[in-house]
Amino acid sequence: MGLLLYPAFTGGRRHEPNSPWLRGATAVLLLLVPGTFLTLMGGDLSETGSLFEHLPTPLVVLVDWIAVGRGQAAVMWWHPIT
Repeated sequence: MGLLLYPAFTGGRRHEPNSPWLRGATAVLLLLVPGTFLTLMGGDLSETGSLFEHLPTPLVVLVDWIAVGRGQAAVMWWHPIT
């Protein structure tokens, strides 16, 4: 509910953090989750909770990082990930 009201409090402005590396690091870590779960841990996606935690959530974060972020072009090629 709070996310729905966020534009009303910010006057419609979009918030982009000063350090885009945080979004990139989050995307990388959430892409490691399904890789580790499905390969090293022998995970099973037959349960609904496990399916949503380990497949669409990391993919949505990746799409957000690629398509939604406005500051991606401002990141220098040498900007460290950590």
